[in-house]
Amino acid sequence: MESVKKTTPKKKLIDDNAIISKYIEIVLDKSEEPKNVFSFCKEAKITEADFYTFFGSLEVIKHEIWIKFFMNATTTIHNDVAFESYSNKNKLLTLYFTLFEILTLNRSYVLFSLKERCLKILQVIIKCKSVFNSRIVFFTVIWHNWSSKKKDAFFAN
Repeated sequence: MESVKKTTPKKKLIDDNAIISKYIEIVLDKSEEPKNVFSFCKEAKITEADFYTFFGSLEVIKHEIWIKFFMNATTTIHNDVAFESYSNKNKLLTLYFTLFEILTLNRSYVLFSLKERCLKILQVIIKCKSVFNSRIVFFTVIWHNWSSKKKDAFFAN
């Protein structure tokens, strides 16, 4: 009687790049960001422990994606032997060109991310504008209610 050796499937190693790839894929598939780490990990079929090994929150992963874009650009240009001989101007232009090429390759996520960020910034600006306008109205009312003697005294000091 032969004994059959059971082989257990090897656990696929998870690294930060794999998590980032899954995050981008999920965001683009659903056209929205995951609500929390639990739902993201469930959708990505990874454990929360694996996620927290590399990232502290979903906000961190969003920032890390942009850092990775930049790091990929710098790694790419430094691998070019001729890069060191470039003038400073050409080095900067090379960085810009390479970064824009990487952003173009990831255009769907970049557009989604920028749209989300611009909407948040716009909401903050609108809130600031409404607060500013209410303060202007408040000070205008106070100013009109002051007597001319108080106004003269205010500017005399």
